[in-house]
Amino acid sequence: MLGEFKSLFNNKFFFKSLGQEPINNQDFVIKHFTNDSRIEEDAHLYCFVGIKGENFDGNDFFMDSYKRGIRIFLLDKKPDEIPSDAIVYLVDDTLEAISLLAKHHKNELTIPHILITGSVGKTTTRLILTAILKEKYAVHTAKKNWNNAIGTPLTVLSTPRDTKISILEAGMNSKGEIAHLSKMINPEIAIITNVGYSHVGHLGGIDQVAEAKSEIVEGMHENSLLLINEDDPYRALFESKAKGPIVYFNPKNLEIIKDMGLEGFSFIHKDYPDFHFFCPIAGTHLLLNLSIIFALVDILQIPFSCIQKGLSNIQGLDDRMRIFTNKKGVCVIADCYNASLESFKAAIDVLKKAKGRKIAVIGSVLELGDDAEFIHKEIGKYINDSKIDLVLATGQEISYTCNQLTKIPYAHFEHKEDVWFVLDKELQENDTVLCKASNGIGLGLIVRLLEQ
Repeated sequence: MLGEFKSLFNNKFFFKSLGQEPINNQDFVIKHFTNDSRIEEDAHLYCFVGIKGENFDGNDFFMDSYKRGIRIFLLDKKPDEIPSDAIVYLVDDTLEAISLLAKHHKNELTIPHILITGSVGKTTTRLILTAILKEKYAVHTAKKNWNNAIGTPLTVLSTPRDTKISILEAGMNSKGEIAHLSKMINPEIAIITNVGYSHVGHLGGIDQVAEAKSEIVEGMHENSLLLINEDDPYRALFESKAKGPIVYFNPKNLEIIKDMGLEGFSFIHKDYPDFHFFCPIAGTHLLLNLSIIFALVDILQIPFSCIQKGLSNIQGLDDRMRIFTNKKGVCVIADCYNASLESFKAAIDVLKKAKGRKIAVIGSVLELGDDAEFIHKEIGKYINDSKIDLVLATGQEISYTCNQLTKIPYAHFEHKEDVWFVLDKELQENDTVLCKASNGIGLGLIVRLLEQ
């Protein structure tokens, strides 16, 4: 479940947009929305939202939330028993209700909302942009990559009134999801980072993925700005659907001055050659994300000093490519929150620049459908030319990758626990280990063991 979401001052008048009166209609004050019943402090200031999940029904946690002190509830299933001091808004669909409340709150805020989508890089772009804009503006964003029909509206509802810019993500697993989020947010600025094979299995093909990403324009208006890659293969599609001005970004506008491997890199933008910048995060694939920042320099009036200071203050990019050295002197590149062909190549590029022996612990990329064999073979070809010392793999589809490894020793395991058994015996001081796979493969276990 998602965590708690701190919100602005709310009372029953805010809920009038739902168009109905609550059970036990009383005056109240709340400051937070949550879909997690495990509240320990200030529970009386929370509204609990009951949301049906794949494995549980949040409505069933009504009484548990009540016992913890929550008194305001938004539910789509009536509890068997409702205490007299429990104020319950009963709706047909809580997801629709929080979307409506979020849209209502968004319309009250006279600030620009930036909405980011893309197959790869949307969270990284959001985090870098947030770090930079915070040097000048009061910025609100999600604590993690909460970018779906639950996380996005709850993030909007948490926006304080003193916010100057809101930065949000639009993720998707199927057609129509990005359109729903766009219509809720009505973004003043929308960004499409790229189109890749992520979730292609749900949509049927890469062209369908592009169509799904283009849904971000559906909630935009004639003055909204759409940012797209100048060299994107689907540029014509995005241009045909844009409702307002288009702004282009291009990683080719940035030039690496010095690549320091896992320690980061320095770079310039060709339009501003007198200004040198340093990114402390490994991976020159970040030029894509950084080029988006420079496309917004004039639009958001970002001083170059804020760009460098913001980059310097980045501690890490969420769960993406976290790098640490453990007690045994092994450098670990943890990048197993999600995976795609593009992010796999980026991770391998980072590993190639590491010192000492280079070991890749890899797992399958999920949700590829009929493209699974093709994508995994492409990953294998890329790894095979990378001069990595050893590959340890787990997952069914990753066998296609292993079959391409003619230059690199490898072992394929059915269970991730067996990977650790071999890896633990193999590791030496000064080795570098990359852990890369879709989250569902569970390589986070390997990372946790490496942290010990």
